[in-house]
Amino acid sequence: MKKRFWKTFRWLHRWPSIVLSIFFILWPLSGIILNHRETVSSFEVDRDNLPSEYQYTNWNNASVKGTLQYSPDSLFIFGDVGIWLYTESKNSFSSFNNGFLDGVDNRKISALLLNTKGDLYAGSRTGFYLWDKKSHQWNAIELSGNNEKVVDIAEKDGLLYCMTRSHIYKVNPEDLSLIEELKILSPANEEVGNTLFMTLWVIHSGKIYGLPGKLIVDFVGLIFIFLTITGWIYFLFPRIIKRRKKHEKKSFKLIKISRFSVSWHNRIGIWVVALMMITTITGMFLRPPLLILIANSSVGKIPYTMLDRVNPWYDRFRALEWDDEKQYFLIGTVDGIYVVDKDFKTNPVAPHVQPPISVMGINVFDKIGNGYYRIGSFSGLFAWSPEKNIVRDYFTGKPIMRQSDSGMPISSTMVTGFHTNKEGHEYYFDYNLGVVPFGLGNKFVPMPQEIRDTPISLWNLALEMHTARLLKVIMGLFYLLFIPLFGLFTFFILVSGLLLWLKKYSWNK
Repeated sequence: MKKRFWKTFRWLHRWPSIVLSIFFILWPLSGIILNHRETVSSFEVDRDNLPSEYQYTNWNNASVKGTLQYSPDSLFIFGDVGIWLYTESKNSFSSFNNGFLDGVDNRKISALLLNTKGDLYAGSRTGFYLWDKKSHQWNAIELSGNNEKVVDIAEKDGLLYCMTRSHIYKVNPEDLSLIEELKILSPANEEVGNTLFMTLWVIHSGKIYGLPGKLIVDFVGLIFIFLTITGWIYFLFPRIIKRRKKHEKKSFKLIKISRFSVSWHNRIGIWVVALMMITTITGMFLRPPLLILIANSSVGKIPYTMLDRVNPWYDRFRALEWDDEKQYFLIGTVDGIYVVDKDFKTNPVAPHVQPPISVMGINVFDKIGNGYYRIGSFSGLFAWSPEKNIVRDYFTGKPIMRQSDSGMPISSTMVTGFHTNKEGHEYYFDYNLGVVPFGLGNKFVPMPQEIRDTPISLWNLALEMHTARLLKVIMGLFYLLFIPLFGLFTFFILVSGLLLWLKKYSWNK
């Protein structure tokens, strides 16, 4: 019985490792790339080398975040493809990306604003920009040394309010040197903490301890690769050596490599097994279906880490809207939407009734009249009135019931953007379907080949691999189960390896 017990553990450690070995190389490599976005931001991959799901067609794949009517004859379209100006009379597109850093990853646009003076401002992954009409290029505006992603821009009384993922800045367009970082008070009647999703994410990436933490996780990734290679040597070389001896061939170098691999496979594996387990477990919960269990959970701050910050809004901001009628701001966050006074002097208050918002963030947020706001995310599209405490399905107009906290973080309608043309016809952009008009016959301008040829960034390709979405082509919807199953097998491999090491080197002694 005891012999069979250890034989089972040897089987668990060997054969799942061999079957999944390619993923023990791809996952750490993609994770290391994800940890150093700035370093790889200029690298791109041609979409023609990827499955059809990754080809741009009909403005899909989050290519469009929004639009801006620049004149009766011209329309700005912006999003993951950058900024493009469509001239209706010529039926032509022109690139408006001059001045951004090289690489499509540096041209991901979250916000575009034409202020009352007629100046054009953009918020991107790399910062805050003003369009220079003379030089015909974007010039960066320094935000107190902050290089966070700009997620939204609003205007009130001629002043601009620029929102990054953690801060809000008041900008005077008359003098761009007069930039004030606003102190946003803690939310009213709420205990300041962090979402469990964010906590697990920063632990998984190592960001919880800044750059040193990320380098430690990078090291763990390299260890996974090293253990995979040495495991293959441990598995194959004895068989090769035995065959060579049978044919009376020398195998000194192979024996030396095999002994080295076995020795260091055991040593390094046992030294970092705890870190590998933590990385594995935290990663399992960052994707559906296990993500459902944590998507709406909150935890306290972890002392002496990047989560233990004075700023209660660190990495929580996602959208900003000024209501000129009600004279207050609305702040969209990863936890919901808050209302705050026009000068940000009071504690933001979260209305009791909230629209469903995906953990992936808010993609559409604007006022539509009668006290309602249009809210779009991967959880769908809704009309929300904070004053009336009503949320309506935007497609049917019917009120919706409050969703359970255990629901899916995405819906069948994954909204990435919205457009209303000058005639009042509405269109929404779905991640998979692309642009979808409300009503028959209201066609949106076709996606031109020059925009369809926009490559994918290396960072985004690594993200598709790390989240297993690349496997959808092979596995269909079953790819959703790959991450939890892969994590579970990885955990069994680590546990069985630990027990086998203890039996051989510790318990026997």
